[in-house]
Amino acid sequence: MFLLQKAESICEKKSEKEINSMINVKYVIILFQPQHTRDNFPDKDGSLLILCLSITSGVSRIVCGKLADLAWVSRLKMQQAAFLVLGVSTMCIPVATSFEALIAIALVMGVCDGVFVCLLGPIAFDIVGPGEASQAIGFLLGIFSIPFTVGPPLAGTLVIPHSYSPVKI
Repeated sequence: MFLLQKAESICEKKSEKEINSMINVKYVIILFQPQHTRDNFPDKDGSLLILCLSITSGVSRIVCGKLADLAWVSRLKMQQAAFLVLGVSTMCIPVATSFEALIAIALVMGVCDGVFVCLLGPIAFDIVGPGEASQAIGFLLGIFSIPFTVGPPLAGTLVIPHSYSPVKI
C-alpha cells in the first residue's frame, strides 16, 4: 500500500516518460562478450573488452558528475541519451567485423554505463525530493535486481549451449 502511495506521489510530480526512463534494464550482453570474441576472433582476448568497458565507465562517472552539476545540463536528457546510445551500440555487436570494432563498442558502452550509474541518485533526488531520495534509490535498486538476476540465465537459454550463436527458430 505504501509503495502505491509513493508511486502516485511520484507520478504527480513528474511525467510518465521521465519515470519510465528510470526503470530501464541494463545489458546482459557484457557477460557474453568474452565468449563472442573467442567464437569470432579466436586469437584475441575477450576479457580486454570488459577491461575497456570498466575503465571508461569509471572515467565517465567522474566527468558525468561534473557535467551534471552544471545548471544548463538536463540530467534526465543526459541519461536518456546514454540509454539510446547504449541500445544502439548493443545492436552493433553482432555486425562488428573486427576486434577493434568490438573494443570501440565496449568503450562506448562503458561511457553509457558510467552516465547511468552516476545519474541514478541525482535523478531520484530530483523526482521525489530530499526527504524520500534514499527510499527511492533503494526501490530503484530493488527493481533493477530483477533483470540483473533473471537476465543472464534467460539470455543463456536463448543461445545454443557452448556456442553463443543465436538459436534459429
